[in-house]
Amino acid sequence: MKRMRSLRFWLLCGLSMAGVRPLAIFAIQVTPGYQVITVAPGQKAKVQVTLTNTEPNECKVSPDVKNWFVLPANESIKVADWLKVVKTPFVLKPGQTKTLTYTALAPKNAVGELVGMATFLTEGPVVQTVNLQISVAIYVAVKGTEKFSGTVDSIEIIPSDGSLRVAVLMKNTGNVHLRLRGFVRVCNESDVPVVMVQIPPGRPIYPGRDKALMGEAKDAVLNPGLYIVDASFTDEIRYMEISTDKKTFKLEGKEKVVVK
Repeated sequence: MKRMRSLRFWLLCGLSMAGVRPLAIFAIQVTPGYQVITVAPGQKAKVQVTLTNTEPNECKVSPDVKNWFVLPANESIKVADWLKVVKTPFVLKPGQTKTLTYTALAPKNAVGELVGMATFLTEGPVVQTVNLQISVAIYVAVKGTEKFSGTVDSIEIIPSDGSLRVAVLMKNTGNVHLRLRGFVRVCNESDVPVVMVQIPPGRPIYPGRDKALMGEAKDAVLNPGLYIVDASFTDEIRYMEISTDKKTFKLEGKEKVVVK
């Protein structure tokens, strides 16, 4: 007799709505990877998630919802209060696609942003039992209560042979999540740019939390001396900007420098 094994794990994908790519793991492809909508207090909106079975075997799918990040001001609001979907399990045959519609409500007492997960527990054939639970995020910004704000706590300059790495410690001081891309600019003491380090988009930064945003410039070498550094970021969802003041730092050899 074959030994049955069951594997269950969570996957949260962070994919830009501007260039939505589907999530494809095992038998199920899910798109979009996340959704951000704005809803007026007391109003509702519809969002849709599409699932496709990309495997040669049929797959049973059980949809559900769960809390993800909860603002302290919204602790009394449960995901079941504002994000609803028909939870009846269904079977996807090979190549079959099904679109689920979710109703998202902005409660009148909610502020900032509500974050929930649309989850899908999948069950494959008995002879190869692999249960995958996929989760994709649904963000509901409560119109008129959003606060977009972030601060850069520090910039690390990390020189090495043939490249320059930077790490920007960003803290979310607002009440909606941040999805940032940007750059760090290093200038000489005459304020002439010498290196521009691109910071690619990363995972979301939730309110009250901080995250290091990393970037690297290949073939960039800084000699010992005085430099000026600043950083600028743009949110991929709201297109708002966060910038820093210019700071001066001294580089000695290849030692890491922390600029605050």
